[in-house]
Amino acid sequence: LGLTDDGIAEHLRDAPHNSIIVLEDVDAIFVERTATAKDGDNKRGGSTSVSFSGLLNALDGVASQEGRLLFMTTNHIERLDPALIRPGRCDVQLQLKLASKNQMERMFLRFYPGETSLARQFASSLPANELSMATLQGYFLKCTDSAQRCVDQTSDLLQSSRPSPPTTKSIYDHLKRVGLERYAALLEFHSITTDQDLAAAKLDTLLTYSVELQFDPAAQR
Repeated sequence: LGLTDDGIAEHLRDAPHNSIIVLEDVDAIFVERTATAKDGDNKRGGSTSVSFSGLLNALDGVASQEGRLLFMTTNHIERLDPALIRPGRCDVQLQLKLASKNQMERMFLRFYPGETSLARQFASSLPANELSMATLQGYFLKCTDSAQRCVDQTSDLLQSSRPSPPTTKSIYDHLKRVGLERYAALLEFHSITTDQDLAAAKLDTLLTYSVELQFDPAAQR
């Protein structure tokens, strides 16, 4: 609370050698070199008086210390001044994307060690780059008693993470999200051309369209 240029410089200088320092949501502090203040900060005595130049000097000025790792996080890198993230101040930029298939599988195994087959099945039943790691973690915590139940209820996970309002997708795009695009032509032949058409269809009717589908429980889910 009430952090100043001298204060942030002192904190960074006093950090132990080989320590890790994290500045979270740095975009919320400075926009175009101007410190931002949230509503009510002044009333609580929590406003910051750190200037942009003060932050830069604290990070790598004459009095800055070496032997520490500094991490800065942001949800809006486009808002950051280039001077803050230039090489020398920010040597590595890493984008933390939404979960890939590989990440889904590996996280599944963290919660259910040894369940390699179910981990692959879980990852194959979900779209890549649509779910956050936090969303997956929350889902696993609800299914800690059964790896199989975790796999069986992936449709609930997709439903809960679907953006609102939902947009209509072609049946091919909808099925491609979960690796089932091989059934797209079959469903289009039977006039199911969008995800909404599929949502309105009955499973018993769909099973009559394809023998392969009758013996594909993952696709049925």
